[in-house]
Amino acid sequence: MPEPKTAILLIDCPDRKGIVVSIVNFLVNRYDVNILNADQHQDVEAALFFMRAEFSVPIVAKVGLGPNWRDIK
Repeated sequence: MPEPKTAILLIDCPDRKGIVVSIVNFLVNRYDVNILNADQHQDVEAALFFMRAEFSVPIVAKVGLGPNWRDIK
């Protein structure tokens, strides 16, 4: 069985309620990913949110995720 492809998504944006669930729902519903690892942090003083999500997909889809989308394996 072929080893699944993995990718990492890095996000930084203004902090608001519901960001994590929105990101996870988008990745799972649109690309059928399996999230392997996710870390998130917020800078309260700057009101910023940061997230790193590593996930596997059968075939890495590169459409619509912007110029920084890349395979890591």
